[in-house]
Amino acid sequence: MYKYLFFLFCCSAMACSQNSSSNETATHWQYQPQHHSETLDAHCQPMVAKFQDLLKGVMNKDTAYMNTVAIEMIQQLDSIATLDFSKDTILNQDIKAGLNNIAGELAGIVIGVSMGDEPEIKMAVNMTGIQILNLLGKVGYQKQNIYIFHTADAALEDGLYWLGIQKTAKNPYQPEQKKEVEATYMLQEK
Repeated sequence: MYKYLFFLFCCSAMACSQNSSSNETATHWQYQPQHHSETLDAHCQPMVAKFQDLLKGVMNKDTAYMNTVAIEMIQQLDSIATLDFSKDTILNQDIKAGLNNIAGELAGIVIGVSMGDEPEIKMAVNMTGIQILNLLGKVGYQKQNIYIFHTADAALEDGLYWLGIQKTAKNPYQPEQKKEVEATYMLQEK
């Protein structure tokens, strides 16, 4: 009996390792244009703008500003979460779960700021960006192109992600670098 369990464990471990190396970013977000609606775009637009404000705080290492923006975003998400966006109840549930995930990561920023834990703040901002990308992909966001940036980080194996509305941007996680970096991906690309 244990031989079979061990065999199944080995097979599943090999399958997981093959899947993770094939396309790492596919697990973070997937663009689904079939869910696009102007209403969803209009409600997501302020979230994208606020995230850019959050990145300004990261770039300037201004924790008070990051705290303020994170709290404003949480309040914004709370009001959006009360709306029904689609007749598709599963999509509505996915959107509300995505909004809750983003709010949870924003709460991580607030906690990181209160503890003065810079690595925790960077991780929470990174995860907030990934959760926003996940939501924008799920709703087929088309209001503007969303560019996705990636940088290596010694503390994180997968590095750090952020999103922007321009194809080039300064790295908010490494503000000492003066040269702008080019986006690695675009959300709306297939």
